Amino acid sequence: MVTLIILLNLAGTVLMMNTFTGEGISMQIKAPEKTEGGSSAEIEIEFSKGNVDGFARFHQELPNGIKATPVYPLDASFTFQDNTISVIWLQLPPEETFSLRYELHFDDRLKGDLKLDGTISFIHENQRKSVHAEETTLTLTPAPGVDESQLVDLEEADRLLPDSKPEPERVTADKPQPPDTPDKPQPTDTPDKAQPTAPPQISPEDERLLNPLEKEEGVYYRVQISAGRQTINFREYFKRRNIDREVKTEIDEGWIKYTIGSYYIYRDARDSRNSLWSRTPINDAFVTAYNNGNRITVQEALMITNQKWYK
Repeated sequence: MVTLIILLNLAGTVLMMNTFTGEGISMQIKAPEKTEGGSSAEIEIEFSKGNVDGFARFHQELPNGIKATPVYPLDASFTFQDNTISVIWLQLPPEETFSLRYELHFDDRLKGDLKLDGTISFIHENQRKSVHAEETTLTLTPAPGVDESQLVDLEEADRLLPDSKPEPERVTADKPQPPDTPDKPQPTDTPDKAQPTAPPQISPEDERLLNPLEKEEGVYYRVQISAGRQTINFREYFKRRNIDREVKTEIDEGWIKYTIGSYYIYRDARDSRNSLWSRTPINDAFVTAYNNGNRITVQEALMITNQKWYK
């Protein structure tokens, strides 16, 4: 029997439920009918995966003034950042039915109706699919003791309250690292998808990059070994660092990035990266992904190709 989700500070609260069934998967959002501003509430999402397997990602956007923390994210990576819950399963649980549970923490000035929905993306019959949950409403009543003039309706929270942007929090059963981030910390001169506060100005000379990366068809992977804000004598630079592979250059988001290899299997790119870690002084290399020459996240590449992630 599915465990009833109760309001943390009010026992016996009636649950509101909504179910949406898509091709090969379904999910049901369960939440308290109401709670108070300044309190917390536990949410449960029950998934039935049908014949879907492999990688999947769930995300849910929240208004300002609400934070989320995981309760039981299963073998998944739970992140709350930029007012968005993101949950990644590198491999969906083997059970036909499984649940995701998390807590929402409300600013004491909030009131109004919170519309909870969400989307799960996955691969089905070699195609990327998404299922959207129907809205479930949780009503926030005014918090005791808060002056009426300070109350903020949820519909105006994005305008009247500061953004809720805490540091990402990932909680997993075995701490697997999400596949779009390097497995080792990145120094400041080797950003992945970094966007500097003031993007560097690329001079006309720099735009004429030596050995530029050419676009390939389909989804493929490369290994990024460095990045900088201006051109360097990279052949000599990487030769001194025991790089014996051809290094390609590209400009991405204001950075000149240096990559090697071209792999259509993620595991091959991972192995190349691990080899660099072990035999060269470059211990911050990481895998990048492309689709028809355009950078995408490794998660997206894995979903498109229905490949497995390897640590």
